[in-house]
Amino acid sequence: VCVYSGIPNQHSCLCTKPHTILVEGGGCTCETGYYLNTLGECIGICDMANPCGPHATCSASGNFRICTCLMGYRFGNPEDTYQNQMNIIGATEWNDADNCRVTDNCNGIDSDLHNIYFGCGAPATCESVFEGKVCTCPPGMSVNIPNKKRVQSTSYTLVSSSVPASGCYSDRCGEISQSNVQTCLYEINSVKITCSPGYWADGINQIPPNPSITLIGDEEFWGCLPIDYCVVYPPGNHATCDQETSHDTRVITCDEGYEIRKGEVSITLTGNATFSGC
Repeated sequence: VCVYSGIPNQHSCLCTKPHTILVEGGGCTCETGYYLNTLGECIGICDMANPCGPHATCSASGNFRICTCLMGYRFGNPEDTYQNQMNIIGATEWNDADNCRVTDNCNGIDSDLHNIYFGCGAPATCESVFEGKVCTCPPGMSVNIPNKKRVQSTSYTLVSSSVPASGCYSDRCGEISQSNVQTCLYEINSVKITCSPGYWADGINQIPPNPSITLIGDEEFWGCLPIDYCVVYPPGNHATCDQETSHDTRVITCDEGYEIRKGEVSITLTGNATFSGC
């Protein structure tokens, strides 16, 4: 609207419609962040019909509109690099082919971190859900999340913005603190315990003595017990057996009137060594 000032060829002009500004040389245009629609009105670039598709929010930054996908959605096809934001100039018409898609949180690459972002880490299985991913570990193991307290659960949901889980862990070996345990190794859904020399696992009188035992799942461990070599390897007729304090050494003594060899009535044996009798 221009008003005559009383001086020839001089006018005072104003832009009266909302969100319009006067441009040099005369005429009106929309303010930054607004665009002129077909009705001649200036409306916000996020107020246009379908500014970012059905699964994204819109915010204005100058003459750009920033489309940000909702949680559980990302721009791009599954085989492409994922991103959750897109900058669009002014009133550029939205292309439905660019709509945010449900994120595959078990496979993909994060465009910001440029590294593996999805998945749960072996041997956990991964299920992609809208809010993130569900990591499930084999029985007897729990989810391991870097830089966080370990989650005492075989299944855990991670939101899509969190770091990936790095597999599963087991504290069974940490729980097994009995003496005379030489090694404890975790295997899938089990732990293998090996006792120190002279001890057998779980006190099971196996022949030959077995220093190792494999516990499945939550099976209880009874400890490493001294091997009773006199029971496992009996001395036979006409002899007695005494086990030494070293556990894997025993002394065989023949009864009166018997001998092992001429003039030899006793012998010291170690481990699974045997003799021919008295």
